[in-house]
Amino acid sequence: MKKLFIMFYAATLSFGVVGNLVACHPETSHVSPPPSDDTSTIGMDIDTSHAIADSNYSGKFTNFYILGDSLSDSGGIAQVASKILGRSSPVEMDPPFANDSFTNGKVAGKVLSDKLGINLTTGWNFSNYNFQGNNYAIAGATSGEVTDPIQSIILNNFKIYDQTTALIKQHQIKATDLTFLEIGGNDVMQILKATTNLNQDHHDSQEQMIDLAIKNERQALFALVNHQEHHIVVMNVPDIGKIPAFNKDSQKSALATQITKEYNQKLSSVIAEVNAHHPNTVKEYDLFTEFGKLLTTFGTLDPKNNTTDQCVTINFSDIVTGKLTPTYVPGCDDSNINNHFFFDDVHPTAWAHQQVGEQLYQLVANWN
Repeated sequence: MKKLFIMFYAATLSFGVVGNLVACHPETSHVSPPPSDDTSTIGMDIDTSHAIADSNYSGKFTNFYILGDSLSDSGGIAQVASKILGRSSPVEMDPPFANDSFTNGKVAGKVLSDKLGINLTTGWNFSNYNFQGNNYAIAGATSGEVTDPIQSIILNNFKIYDQTTALIKQHQIKATDLTFLEIGGNDVMQILKATTNLNQDHHDSQEQMIDLAIKNERQALFALVNHQEHHIVVMNVPDIGKIPAFNKDSQKSALATQITKEYNQKLSSVIAEVNAHHPNTVKEYDLFTEFGKLLTTFGTLDPKNNTTDQCVTINFSDIVTGKLTPTYVPGCDDSNINNHFFFDDVHPTAWAHQQVGEQLYQLVANWN
């Protein structure tokens, strides 16, 4: 097990473009949503015999769940990896990581949960591993299939429908619960990685990958509403062309923005479809639009603020040692990290997460 895990990270990891990779089990079989034209049957084959009734919060919502990737992960990768490595404690994520997340503060979902007064606990269910929680986000997760033959062993256990299945297996969802779902950034970056020659037309293959990802996100949404989830916030994909992994090359940046737009347009259509069947069930948070606004705002707050460059690099293969320690890039340190919009070449720093979390709260505060 450990040997497979170490070989995987040593041979295949590419943190900035592929995403943040997680843990594996050689006997794991990932969940595939059943094909169905009858939306009322989607997700109804999920075993709920062990689901518990724990929607007991007395505030606006009786429980809160998160489905997603590293933009929402608050301990998932640290805990899942520790299980695979046979450690008795989570993988250590040293400062400037905070809260075992890929940023230097609270992720937006954590900001929202705090404002709702609901505790977040990492949760997962795959192979022989099961942990009851309410934050199923795992760094590196996708909506569609990961195509790399080695990476797929890991990441295809935590696709969006797998996370949704875990949630439904573990919880008796109430109509007064809230789910925050964000996914797709890693799908877009995987498509970009597969586009090896920017001068060739890859649109058909790109669209196929987008369609698979959107199909799985659609299945996840209908599974949730069919299990009585009446309040779902879906956050679309930020402008991948603006992150440091792509913003230094105008051609790559333009392509990344184009693919992000195509993904988000299809996602909006799915949200409209779900609401047509179940009115006022899904609200969309348009991170793509807000991302540009946040970059502009951050740049005006302080003349020293940096909106284009990362502050740290991460050697993710170090996870096999049980510890991840970010390295500051030249000119950045703990005294000025908050003058950077971007934490690493993909993720924002705490300021952006705080703004998004506040906006998410405003979106749901008066939802009946």
